[in-house]
Amino acid sequence: MKQSHIIKAIILPLLAGLCLLSCEDDQSASGFQSLNYVKVKASIYNVDFNRQGNSLTSGSDAILLTVSPSSEEIELSTSDDWCHAQISKSGSDILLKITADPNTGGQRAAKVYAMAGRGADKSGAIINISQETSFVVPKVEVDKDVVIFDKYGGEEAITITTNLASWNYQVSNLPGESGSTDWCQTVKDGNILRLTIPETGSIDLREAQITITATEGEYNASATIKVTQDKTRKMVAGIELIFVDGGTFSMGCDVGDVGYVAAVLTTNSPKHSVTLSDFYMGKFEVTQKQYYDMMGTNPSRYPWATYTGADNDQYDPTRPETAKYGSYPVEQITWDMAIAFCDKLNELYSDQGTFNLPTEAQWEYAARGGKYINEANRLMYAGGNDVALVSNSGAGSGTEKLHRPVSGGQYLPNELGIYDMTGNVMEHVYDFFGAYPDGSVTDPDGPAQKNTTSGTTGYNLNHIFKGGSYWHTPYSVYQRAGNANANYTGNGLMGFRVVFKRAIPTP
Repeated sequence: MKQSHIIKAIILPLLAGLCLLSCEDDQSASGFQSLNYVKVKASIYNVDFNRQGNSLTSGSDAILLTVSPSSEEIELSTSDDWCHAQISKSGSDILLKITADPNTGGQRAAKVYAMAGRGADKSGAIINISQETSFVVPKVEVDKDVVIFDKYGGEEAITITTNLASWNYQVSNLPGESGSTDWCQTVKDGNILRLTIPETGSIDLREAQITITATEGEYNASATIKVTQDKTRKMVAGIELIFVDGGTFSMGCDVGDVGYVAAVLTTNSPKHSVTLSDFYMGKFEVTQKQYYDMMGTNPSRYPWATYTGADNDQYDPTRPETAKYGSYPVEQITWDMAIAFCDKLNELYSDQGTFNLPTEAQWEYAARGGKYINEANRLMYAGGNDVALVSNSGAGSGTEKLHRPVSGGQYLPNELGIYDMTGNVMEHVYDFFGAYPDGSVTDPDGPAQKNTTSGTTGYNLNHIFKGGSYWHTPYSVYQRAGNANANYTGNGLMGFRVVFKRAIPTP
């Protein structure tokens, strides 16, 4: 203790004297002054290159450097010889350009130093550089491997992605077929292949195959695109659509008809004459991938979660299972969500036509086969009377764990080539639930609002559901359902499909 006091007695006066001397020196110059620390900031701190030496980071050829004080000069250096840095000026801006040599080895990393100042004040920005390995699995990918045009033709842009130096393409007939493919007009535009298809004229169907081949030295990879022009089909945003010829049919049921429902609340009587214009109907229910691609989310419960478990295993486009699960119907969908999906399609593809939910009349007409409807021999389900062949249906309450949705197309289609209009997921339609009219109607879209009159058809029910689901006992194509909850999702029961009205191109 005594020694400690002695040391303090010696040191403290010395420190006080030094402090006094320092303060006097500062004052003699220009009063109290703070130290001028040099700072260098960069607009980008991480830059990636492919093995050819091409930057994968946008803006890496013009990284903005900010120096404070601005009078300071910047010194550049790199940690490795394969990485290069160069400064240029644009007005008052200092721009850093970073380049890399081609890589002939494994993955590598380097650093670029942009330094300023002197001695203890020297500081700077450090940019991290990485370059992929030269040892790669060659690949080429297309964002659309199937493209379907209707009789009017049109344009389509296909994005090509490859890890090889270059790619090219060839248009040919499908294997085993012959004939001219001049109708499939193509132009290469950067990483885009642009297709232009004219009207078919008198041709009902024509098809071609485009082979994309990417090359680099000894490496090569290929992908194919099937191009179809069909008077009965069309594809928009990856959604395949079936053309439904308009016509007149008897909608609903009377006593004694197949599928008749007598209960006042949900009756499908009286049978009445309906005339419909031409339209396209979704070949399949909207899938999880289609919904995710358009809306950026996927609310679906299956097959990601157990029936009683939390939805803690949501759809992820990077999962290896997604290629399989992406074709499952999207569910946990409210009517508003389905309409929002259609609105998004219309926002992006308004030049081609208009998307919507099908009206109940369009739904029943398409489910029963459209122009192929045989009123004298009414079918119970979409595609036939054998429900096991045409439908993924359930057995009702108590069977939840035994039944799940399936990917589209696992059962037989109906006469128009449309799948799963009986079972799988219940489908929203456009109409509010209400009584059928007594007389003939053309292109009906149902009541204007929810029915609030007690004791009448559709009382307190919102929009109509059709088709039943994987859980319900089989629904006939005439059966109607609804719910008092406007946001009903049915724990994985509710999905939808779309209709499309084509905008006829002007000559």
